[in-house]
Amino acid sequence: MEYGDFIKQKYMKMALKGTKLPLGKQWEKSLIGVQCLFSINAKLMENAMKTIDQVDDEFNNSFSNGLAMSFDAKAEQTLPFYLKVEHYLKVSTYLVETALPKLSMPIIQSKNEIDTGIYAWFIGNKKVLEDSAEEAKKQIKQIENSLHDCFKNDQAKVKEIRKSMVETYNKVNADVKSYVEKFTDALDLKEIVFDEGVLNANG
Repeated sequence: MEYGDFIKQKYMKMALKGTKLPLGKQWEKSLIGVQCLFSINAKLMENAMKTIDQVDDEFNNSFSNGLAMSFDAKAEQTLPFYLKVEHYLKVSTYLVETALPKLSMPIIQSKNEIDTGIYAWFIGNKKVLEDSAEEAKKQIKQIENSLHDCFKNDQAKVKEIRKSMVETYNKVNADVKSYVEKFTDALDLKEIVFDEGVLNANG
């Protein structure tokens, strides 16, 4: 592995396209796997932020146009956006909690073989991902609380709304699973598996 190409994310881009990378050392494969995970997580966070912006636009348009709709009614109308954000956050958290530890182990065990700058990059990005997951958990909890408050803890209604989002959840899951399968196949990281069933059960 050429460190210059690693820093330029050449290997990561190839792996996310499913291009086989004949790397000899496990820690090299895992290191690029962490790069791929970081990229996927960044995309999930970007999508979550874009969806939140859509919510803001919905409210702003309603109030500026003077639509005859109560705040509660408008809040209910925007719930699908919040549930989509929630799912992006759940997928991100799931990946960090399941894939990151498995990817990290070979790198940590081979610390003495790795250039100090590259190892520092890994430690820094590992922390960013872990901090991101912790923050995502807080946001997920806030969305869950808001959902129950909006419907006065009507569990049946909450379940019904979540069920209506299944198609959206499955689309997000399928997209992420595709990228995970491509980079794990390219890097022979068979132990990294994206289990859609876990997310569907939570969703």
